[in-house]
Amino acid sequence: MKAEETGLLCPPQEDAAFAEAIDRILSNPTWGDRLKEASRERVENLCSWDGVATQLGELDQQLLTETLIEPYLEKAIA
Repeated sequence: MKAEETGLLCPPQEDAAFAEAIDRILSNPTWGDRLKEASRERVENLCSWDGVATQLGELDQQLLTETLIEPYLEKAIA
C-alpha cells in the first residue's frame, strides 16, 4: 500500500484516526475513486499471475546480470 496514493494508513487501535480517514474518503468521492483505481491497478500488477511472472522475470534478469555478466565484463576490462 502506498499512503495517500492507494489508501490511507492509520495507527493501530486509534479509532479516531480510522474515523478521520474514512471521513476523508467519503467527503471526497472523486479522490476515493482515484484511491480505489490505483489500489486495484497495484494489486493487479503485483499480485496477479502475470504480475508475479513479470516480477520473477525481472528478478531473474537482475540476478543473471549481477552474477554472470558483470563479473565477466569486469574480467574482460581488467
